[in-house]
Amino acid sequence: MGETDDNDLSSLNADWCQVRRTVVMLQAAVTHIQLTMTESDESINDLASSFTLLANKTNAIKGLIEKLPDGPQKDELAAEVAGLNDNVHGNVIAFQFYDKLNQRIEHIRNGLDMLAELLNNKNRIFSQQEWMVLQNQIKDDFHIDDDKVLFDAIINGASREEALRLYHERKQQGNSAGDIDLF
Repeated sequence: MGETDDNDLSSLNADWCQVRRTVVMLQAAVTHIQLTMTESDESINDLASSFTLLANKTNAIKGLIEKLPDGPQKDELAAEVAGLNDNVHGNVIAFQFYDKLNQRIEHIRNGLDMLAELLNNKNRIFSQQEWMVLQNQIKDDFHIDDDKVLFDAIINGASREEALRLYHERKQQGNSAGDIDLF
């Protein structure tokens, strides 16, 4: 998206300024998204390392507790370690939700990037085929089926509210059927 060629819109007259400004704003949004993802990844990686260490230490303590003679203190320590293990497990699930969030944000960033490239090319901007290719590329890049449903609803004319309602209905049906989102 950074490089331009003879097909870009920067050389068009002031009547086309709104398209060029749209491209610049999209580039700014994509840059901020990328920076946010990079910074949050660093923090999440630090947290993941801490939880890995915590899980390893908890398992080591559990092994030491098993060597203790039976009694109320051993039972109390074992219960505390079990609580720590549950806490660590809950945080691992939270990391999985972060991964899902990260995938969605990356998808948004890529979609905005592709949109800016299309808008910045005067040979592509007015081509219905190019717009259809863009829509299909964006849809094909979804890793989560429910997100494809949301995208399809909006592309087919649903409002954001309607699309979100459809999304939540689908999620609720999936949850009641015992489905697990794999991402």
